[in-house]
Amino acid sequence: MLRALSLLCLLLPACDAVFRLDHLSADARGSISVDSSSTGIDAYVPPCVGKMMGKNGGTTTAPKGMFSTCVPDGEADVQLTGALDTSTSCDVTTESNGIPVCVKYGGTIKLSALTVTGTRALVIATQGTITIAGTIDVRNRGSGNAGCTNTPGTPDPNGGSGGAGGGFATLGGHGGASGKAGGIAGGPQNTPTELRFGCAGKDGGGDAQVAGGIGGPSGGTIYLIANDIDIMPTGGIDASGEGGVGGQLPTTGGGGGGGGGGSGGLIGFDAVIIKTTAGATGAFSANGGGGGGGNNNIAGTGARTLTTSTAGPAGGMGGANSGNGGAGGAGAVEGSAGGDKAATVHGTGGGGGGGTGWFVIYARTNFPSFTSPSPAPVVGS
Repeated sequence: MLRALSLLCLLLPACDAVFRLDHLSADARGSISVDSSSTGIDAYVPPCVGKMMGKNGGTTTAPKGMFSTCVPDGEADVQLTGALDTSTSCDVTTESNGIPVCVKYGGTIKLSALTVTGTRALVIATQGTITIAGTIDVRNRGSGNAGCTNTPGTPDPNGGSGGAGGGFATLGGHGGASGKAGGIAGGPQNTPTELRFGCAGKDGGGDAQVAGGIGGPSGGTIYLIANDIDIMPTGGIDASGEGGVGGQLPTTGGGGGGGGGGSGGLIGFDAVIIKTTAGATGAFSANGGGGGGGNNNIAGTGARTLTTSTAGPAGGMGGANSGNGGAGGAGAVEGSAGGDKAATVHGTGGGGGGGTGWFVIYARTNFPSFTSPSPAPVVGS
């Protein structure tokens, strides 16, 4: 009865005030997305006209995964290339445990050279195959990760301290000290079981004249759902964090501390079968960004080149009497601490490096060996 009333109210303009249907939104295909935290009549979801996809981990009786969605029947084949903004270019927008989500559907989906931006996590879903044929640069970021506990640097007239790097899969680096203690790093966090964003680096502290460096953004969040995911030799995903900005250089005084590097983001695969074609190297990266140098306006390095080295992206160089930025985390290595100021009256701390992100896989069959991904993929639980 309640279900029938709710469907009738979709056709009547005044019912949303009675039945609280104002949160329902129809996509271009006529399906409805609902806040998954709702209960009672608010939680009504229309029947799936298609196939529910996702949660291919675990067993058929106890499936596991971070997200599932109804993929409509008859979707056209698509190639995603160029730029994709998750704030504006979605087939469906919804939420998952407080995280805003952009969903893109297709029949057979080919991912070529693609740059992802925006403020929503990206889910790409099909009933068939997703082919990763080029590099996907994942830079979409948002809030909602309560585990981001790293702290900023502290202002000081004689030179601010460095901001801490963001931590996610591994710990970020502490900010370097000046006359004040540097920022305290956050992380590591447990393997995510739901969609999550990484953690941005925190700002460095300023002095009486100039500001500290701005913390680097985290890497983005992408989750692929398919029957099978095929990785081509040229395919890869980079969800690495970006480097913190260096502290500003004053005309007199100590200057600003470096900003912390952002953590890596989240790469998720959810498929029945995951395979690589001959020659595929599995170039996947969610490294942390380097911290900004103190008092020198030099940013740390962002790992935007799919490096799989255990040596993380370098931090920025510090100025006179000031600390260098810490290196970003890579592989299983955490972000490095920013350097402290020299033992002089004036000087600033470097920003801490960001920790690595997560690469999580849910699959019904054994997934292939990847060649030195950074970090190594883990089986979702």
